[in-house]
Amino acid sequence: MSDFDCDPLFSRLYLEMLEQMTAYSARRLGDIGLAEDVAQDTFAECWKNWEQGQRVKYHPNPRGWLWEALKIKLKKMREDMEKEPLGLELDPEASLQRFLEERA
Repeated sequence: MSDFDCDPLFSRLYLEMLEQMTAYSARRLGDIGLAEDVAQDTFAECWKNWEQGQRVKYHPNPRGWLWEALKIKLKKMREDMEKEPLGLELDPEASLQRFLEERA
């Protein structure tokens, strides 16, 4: 997606919120790669709806819509990870502790 083919409001939301949403996701998942993926997926869903003139574009609080969509995605992702663990630690502090112990 480039600036020239994007709605200015959507572009502004993306630039303002992507880093915050990625950081929030990383704290919840303990994995920056997954956090980046889920934040990007949230914006992809938003853009799809935006282009179709649905929900987000005319929502009274598009930032709130994005946060709620992200939280729903994170909840589903965590549920899926609990059903089929991918070898990822869901507790960031435990992950850090294990990393430090392995390095000692």
